[in-house]
Amino acid sequence: MTITNKEHRDTPGERVAAGVTVQQIADEMPVVGIYVPEAPKKTGLIRSVHATDLTEPSRYLLPNELVATNGLWLANAPAADWVVRVSKAGASALAFGLSDEIPVVPAEIVKSCNKLGLPLLVIDSDTSFTKLADVIASLLANDAAQALRQELNETRHLLQASVDDDAYTALARHVRVVTGYTAAFISADGEVLAAAGRKPRARDVIDATLAARNQRLPASIEPFSAFPVPSSTQRGSILLIGAPLQDIQDAQRLAIEHTTAFAVVADQRRSERRTVVEILTRELLEMVEDGDIGARHLSSRLETLGLRHGQEVLLLVGGDTQALRSALNTLDAAVAVALRGGRIEALVQGDDTADLLTSLIDVLQQSGPLPPLGHGSGRATSDGLRVLLAATQAAFASSGSVGASGGLVEAKSDSSHLLLAGVDPALRRAYAEALLGPVTAWDATHGGDLVATLRVFLTSDGRWSEAASTLGIHVNTLKHRLGRIAELSGKSVDRTADRVDLWIALAAIESDNYNSDGVSHN
Repeated sequence: MTITNKEHRDTPGERVAAGVTVQQIADEMPVVGIYVPEAPKKTGLIRSVHATDLTEPSRYLLPNELVATNGLWLANAPAADWVVRVSKAGASALAFGLSDEIPVVPAEIVKSCNKLGLPLLVIDSDTSFTKLADVIASLLANDAAQALRQELNETRHLLQASVDDDAYTALARHVRVVTGYTAAFISADGEVLAAAGRKPRARDVIDATLAARNQRLPASIEPFSAFPVPSSTQRGSILLIGAPLQDIQDAQRLAIEHTTAFAVVADQRRSERRTVVEILTRELLEMVEDGDIGARHLSSRLETLGLRHGQEVLLLVGGDTQALRSALNTLDAAVAVALRGGRIEALVQGDDTADLLTSLIDVLQQSGPLPPLGHGSGRATSDGLRVLLAATQAAFASSGSVGASGGLVEAKSDSSHLLLAGVDPALRRAYAEALLGPVTAWDATHGGDLVATLRVFLTSDGRWSEAASTLGIHVNTLKHRLGRIAELSGKSVDRTADRVDLWIALAAIESDNYNSDGVSHN
């Protein structure tokens, strides 16, 4: 039989500490008695025995030894001083061997052991210290075997936990049991995968993912410490422990590292599931875009992704950035994400789409400037999603243009961008090239700003002074540039129909002028 470390004695599933007690020794050999102190030392487990009768033995002692003595030093040193020195050297207990010269343990030794928390084992004169050493060695050998069995059982438990459907929850609970601290797993892009105890806040998650991205783990992230789950791609999950890094002891850190080794399996399974979800979401959006999906088929597809047919849904279109992926993962809602054309398209469904959008923006702003993002809300029906998808894509296409506030643009079903989004991309490009191709060519040849000038003039609603002020040029210079555009394109800003044609051509350029990082290249 072994006992657990008294510091964590009430923790379920605690590892058994290596070592034996005086009671175990007494169970294996004849003894006169045991004096149990009122407040035993916390380091009361015995890992070896050292027999000595030196007046000053402390320099030869090791921590967690049982010090065996016949008391021959009593003639040269006070009992209280001798016991104090032994205790300070790290002794776990004292064994006193009786003899014809000292047939009873001196009261001062008993008193000192009790004061210092040292258990005292009393051995009769017929029992040698060699017998005592043999008993301790035998008990330690049994203890090592039990520790090995426990390690095997723990490995089996962790392996089973890592392949469970709720693997992260099982692993987080295990960490909490063996360390005594709350634990949580989060993904590299900020999703809280499981928590045993205190759930991390959005700020904690952001700090942990930033530290992981900068390869600064393990790290203290008050009130947590963050540890990496091994990964060759730096996309492994992160384990948060509810204690500062400096407070985590070596044994606890070993248990943490042991657990994260098994979390690799859970990460791999999650990655595979995530890939499947992204494929299903992409297929759904393509069918919606083509108008090739009925109500029953749509309902089934949405249900597979955790979404509900006919309910309000928030649609988001943005660049494929770590910040957007992380922010989406913090939402308390059903989220289905697809990567199409270098941009993220996400369907989000929860209790209130307005609240979800506010929460998303708050998290994005904590990470830095708000990136270009199109958003819109509507009903999750075939027609509703088709219009919403086209409008939100158009909103994203214009989110980096002049007048867009902070990169955030709401989808508008009455915008000309919505009509353009439904036009074949090749036709859009051909239309823009026919009207503005000569203008862009002139800019390239002469280092001019005709296209930019046209955009500012139309955005200013044809107000000459305002447009000239925005461009930092004289009104006559503005008139000269717009006259050059009329010569090159055959369209004059003095005619309403021509203005509409030019505006649509500019919008067509914008809709095709975003790369995968969501940055305008006009």
